[in-house]
Amino acid sequence: ATARDLQLLRLAGQSAPATSEVMAETIGSSAKAGAAIGAFIALAVWLLDGRPGLPLLVPLVAAVAAVALPTLVWVRLRFRAGRVRRTIDRRLPRVLTGARVLLESGAATPEGALATAATTYQDPAGDLLREALRIKEVQRIELEAALDQVGERYGIQAFHRLGDAFRVGTRYGTPMSALIAEFAGSMRAGWHAEYRERITRAPVVMTVPALVFFVLPLLVLILFLVFSPLMGTLSQL
Repeated sequence: ATARDLQLLRLAGQSAPATSEVMAETIGSSAKAGAAIGAFIALAVWLLDGRPGLPLLVPLVAAVAAVALPTLVWVRLRFRAGRVRRTIDRRLPRVLTGARVLLESGAATPEGALATAATTYQDPAGDLLREALRIKEVQRIELEAALDQVGERYGIQAFHRLGDAFRVGTRYGTPMSALIAEFAGSMRAGWHAEYRERITRAPVVMTVPALVFFVLPLLVLILFLVFSPLMGTLSQL
């Protein structure tokens, strides 16, 4: 999964380590840096507090920081790759619609229409389509197999589905323009359904920050105001 994410980020023009080995070295360096930063902060707090004895908290904080910083680096990588994949899912229907328009005008072959549309739209979806067409020409395989290779290499499920759609459409003689239009429409419908689901779920999700940042501090304040006089009274008994 990490190799797919790295290749996808580089394809999208974003900065990313060249290989998984370089990424592993980056994570190792992050672990060392996190351990050093955590140990320094814990030791500084220990010395400023003026506590006697050995700073036993330093190894614990260093170990936590050594795990937390590499985890943050890896999560950030996954988040960036996921954002690129969502961008591809949103923009692929636009590229396919452009190819369908060219096909219906009779100005190009199916592969030529895909190539022209992928060149017209400068985005990650067009880049992936161009790579699939390049793989088809270099390896001399069917377009469906090239789409499957691209989907497997970069972890894009939409390209697997597109390859299956082309495969089934070719077998049953479905016109390529109709096939592309149906696939683009299904992708847009799926994205709109997901968007509506997120809108429906938003009011419920928005209650969590309200509980954390408003209700919980208010509850703590009320408990403090109630129990502080009580504890003062009990301490005088």
